[in-house]
Amino acid sequence: MASSLSFLANRRDAACTCNPDKIAAVHAYLTGHFPGCELRHFHSPTRLLQAGFPTTHGDHHVVGLLRESTLPYYVVLLSELLACSPEDISACIRRWDLPAAVRAQRIVIVSSEGVSPL
Repeated sequence: MASSLSFLANRRDAACTCNPDKIAAVHAYLTGHFPGCELRHFHSPTRLLQAGFPTTHGDHHVVGLLRESTLPYYVVLLSELLACSPEDISACIRRWDLPAAVRAQRIVIVSSEGVSPL
């Protein structure tokens, strides 16, 4: 599975400790539904400082879907979703029709209960 995880080498947040297999499941699904988009993975900074620098939110993983000349889409994956197995995550985002929610809302939050707008 190393080749399918090569996108993780280009993450902006090297401190990400999310399970790469779980993130890869979401990445592969979004790549298939948003062809032509560049997917960027990151953890947004908090307002808390550690040694004078903002730390990152460890409780969620953000996937930005970027395409030239359009506004970006964002998918926020909460830690409760990431506690599920890669197979369960894949099944849930399919059942919830994640791409339709993203297209309708531009920014969505995905928990273990479903997809909601920001």
